[in-house]
Amino acid sequence: MSEDPAKPAPKLIDTLDAPEIFVDGVCGFFLHNGTLRLAFEVSRADHSSSPGPITRLVAARIAMPAAGARGLAVSLFDFLKKMGLEPGRVAPSVAVQKTSDQPPDPAPKPAATTTGEPPTPAPEFVEWPGAPVIFADGVAGFFLHNGILRIAFEASRFDHSAAQAPASRVLVARLAMPAVGASVLAVNLFDFLKKMGIDPASVSAVPTMQ
Repeated sequence: MSEDPAKPAPKLIDTLDAPEIFVDGVCGFFLHNGTLRLAFEVSRADHSSSPGPITRLVAARIAMPAAGARGLAVSLFDFLKKMGLEPGRVAPSVAVQKTSDQPPDPAPKPAATTTGEPPTPAPEFVEWPGAPVIFADGVAGFFLHNGILRIAFEASRFDHSAAQAPASRVLVARLAMPAVGASVLAVNLFDFLKKMGIDPASVSAVPTMQ
């Protein structure tokens, strides 16, 4: 008995009004109700003075199901390796927020004081409530150009005007970041999902690569 041929995947619809947001990298993860939130930051300089202070500003958030996050972690790591960027050399360093049912981490001990020149103050981190929150089911593809990686995110959309209407894959956002920031994202996301008991290695689908 012959099997029915597999249905082709819906064609991806590229939308011209999908926001394209530049960020320097990822600054934190938060897993809640099975949905992963990724917070991205960008550095801003105050040009009203010279030299002006540098501020780290939350610029965007991407929310996606755990399955989509697994696909992003594996495919991004694989893509960067193929581009010769060696993300495995990056150590996990991104802040992780606990969900309400997880015990808080113990308070960190203050660093010991040392003699000599005072350390350079770190840029102030600003949590911007107005940063856009974009939901995506997963990642559609990657594009590396001039040292900047573009990540295209997609979401499923349905035509509710008709019964049994097929789902459409729609490009909803593009995130652009330096290659070094992409390596930090790949390593830290992979590490975070493993700590949350979500095995990224179970993913086999790979988005398109340009």
